[in-house]
Amino acid sequence: MRVRGYLPVPGRPLQAGDSGSGSRQTGDYYRFCFYIYNTLEHQLLEIFLHTRFLPEEQRKPERVEQAKNLLQARLQIISDHLANRSFIAEERFTAADVLVGSALDWADMQGLLGDFPGLRGYIGKLKARPAYQIAHEVEVARS
Repeated sequence: MRVRGYLPVPGRPLQAGDSGSGSRQTGDYYRFCFYIYNTLEHQLLEIFLHTRFLPEEQRKPERVEQAKNLLQARLQIISDHLANRSFIAEERFTAADVLVGSALDWADMQGLLGDFPGLRGYIGKLKARPAYQIAHEVEVARS
């Protein structure tokens, strides 16, 4: 059975027959859109649950350590990918940057990006975008 991604190809509307195959940039787009939810966010959630959310008696420090170790390897993959580019795909801002950036921001809020100054710089660049500034102001006003 073949799994197909039914996400729009960056830069153009969804068209019949889109399957996620195509250029290297399109591959990067799909790779990181799925990567965040299937790997990185799971570790971030595990760390959050067992350090802040769950009652003390339910927290398991060994799960935090395991998640942190896995997270470091996964952050390295993103760091390596961004080492010679400004954005995840197509050298322009895409939805993949929204997904990756929000997960990395969550990691940074938990103090988990200390070994990755490049990823912190990437987050800063995304937060400097005018659309982010507007969305952030709206969220703050709602709080």
